[in-house]
Amino acid sequence: MNSGRRAPRGGRPSRGAPAARAASQKPSPAVIIMIILPVLGIAGMGGYLLMNKEQPAESKPDKSTRLDDLVARVDGFEQEEQDVVRRLRAEEPGAQERAEALMDRIGAWLEEWDGVTAELRDAKGRWKEEYSGYSVFATRINKLRQNLYRSMNF
Repeated sequence: MNSGRRAPRGGRPSRGAPAARAASQKPSPAVIIMIILPVLGIAGMGGYLLMNKEQPAESKPDKSTRLDDLVARVDGFEQEEQDVVRRLRAEEPGAQERAEALMDRIGAWLEEWDGVTAELRDAKGRWKEEYSGYSVFATRINKLRQNLYRSMNF
C-alpha cells in the first residue's frame, strides 16, 4: 500500500498566494533611490557629452588641396579671358577695367602657384620628374597673360 509517495498534507497550496504577497510589499525608498540615481547620472553624462562635443579646429588646407584648387581655376580664367578679349576688340565700355582686374587675379594666382609648387621643384627651379605634368597649368596661365597684354595694347 505504501508506494513511497507521501500524500500532500493539507491539500495543495494556492498558486496565487506568493505573487499576491510580493505585490503587496513595496520596495523601500533606499532601494528606489539606489536604482534611480545611477540611471539619472548616466543619462546626464550622456547628454553632457553630446552637447559639449569639441568642434574641430579649422585647419589650413594641405598643399595637395590647394594645388587642386589652383588647377581647377585655370579653365575659369581661360573662359573669362576669352570674354574680356572679345569685349576689348568690340571696344565695349568697362572692358579695359575688366581686363586689368583679370590681370590682377592671374598675378595673384601665379604668386600662390609659386608658393604651393616651390617644394615640387629642384634647386634649379625645374620640376621634379614625378610632378612635371603640373608645368602645363603655369604655361596656360602665362599664355592668357600674353593674350591679355596684346589685347590691352600695352
